[in-house]
Amino acid sequence: MRRSVLVGVIAIVVVVVAAALVAYYYSTAPRPVTQVKETIEVGSFQSFTGVDAANGIEIVWVLQKAVEDINKEGGVYVAEYGRKLPLRLTILDDASSPSVAAECVEKLINYYHVDFIIGGHDTKINTAAMQQAKKYNVLFITSFTWGFDFKSVGYKLGLCIFTNPDVIMRMWYEILTHVKAPKTLAIILEDNYDGRAVGNALKELAKEYGFTIPVEDYYQPGISEFAPIITKLKASKAEHVFFHGFTSDLAAFVRQTKEMGYDWKFLCTIKGGWPIEFYKAAGKDSNYVVADGFFHGAFPYPGAKELWDAFIASWGKFSVGSPMYYAAPQVLVQAIEKAGTLNAEKIVETVKKQGPWQTVMGPLQFDEDGFAAIRPIALQWYNGELHLIYPFDIAAKELVYPAPPWSQRG
Repeated sequence: MRRSVLVGVIAIVVVVVAAALVAYYYSTAPRPVTQVKETIEVGSFQSFTGVDAANGIEIVWVLQKAVEDINKEGGVYVAEYGRKLPLRLTILDDASSPSVAAECVEKLINYYHVDFIIGGHDTKINTAAMQQAKKYNVLFITSFTWGFDFKSVGYKLGLCIFTNPDVIMRMWYEILTHVKAPKTLAIILEDNYDGRAVGNALKELAKEYGFTIPVEDYYQPGISEFAPIITKLKASKAEHVFFHGFTSDLAAFVRQTKEMGYDWKFLCTIKGGWPIEFYKAAGKDSNYVVADGFFHGAFPYPGAKELWDAFIASWGKFSVGSPMYYAAPQVLVQAIEKAGTLNAEKIVETVKKQGPWQTVMGPLQFDEDGFAAIRPIALQWYNGELHLIYPFDIAAKELVYPAPPWSQRG
């Protein structure tokens, strides 16, 4: 009897010890952890340094502002989690370099574990970065990338909000036709890939609109000496001029047209004409120059005026380019809420099949390749302000044409 009791006690002890050991093992051994999603991780790369830093740091502010505004509303409702999640934004410096941008994407995905990526401010940078995102099947949305370059990457999870060169070039012919100006347009271009592409687009469109091109000339960016070109313009009696170049080159060109007594009636430009730095460099000589752009506080779209005012309050100047990046997070948020998930494929499918998506840039509709075309705008300088003159249906001012001769300007 005593032996059977002892055996029973030993058995109980063994069971208790075994249970304790099992409990200890399961409390200390590695095991799968069910992660609770607390934030939506959004990554980006922008040019804090390098040749494009002036634009990059503006875009950083715009993206931070967009995320701040979204989070003020409680974040993004995701049906699969049954609640709203805030956005957390991580931005790395691409140093204005395509190769560095690709490295940034690698780091954002593998180190920061981002859910989505918002691109930077240059076609070559964005295409290099998108190729990297493509390796990992991470949703990539951007702006400032030509539509045909974006589509050439062929990324099924890529989205782009921008335009193509021929669309921008077309508006100069539309404007001159609208004011019934003589059908001529001289073209002065940077001697590089972009300049040749722009020149080809202008020449093709000239045929369509019945324009002649009295002067076609190219220059090396940064030369600051335009006397030979201006001499050609005067000799050909060119009344209308298109100029492609950086802000410093444009300011030098305008000053020298005044010094040489060349009275253009219409001077339009892309690339360097819209920054406030152009007005600071050229002063009142900037009056009547017509620049390209993409965003303006006069837009009749919800949030556009507020974003315009907030940018000016923060920077002490306006921007007609950088604020368009506010639209990328806007599209993402709406698409996530419609799709009810953070699954990239389902979000992109929703973006392409539904819409239009309401943004500060107006309603955006994406095509089957993930591209949403925006309308470029034209703005005319006068006394330090840029007035929206095109598209005509949302224009705030009429184009002043012809520009008065230099001798008649104050």
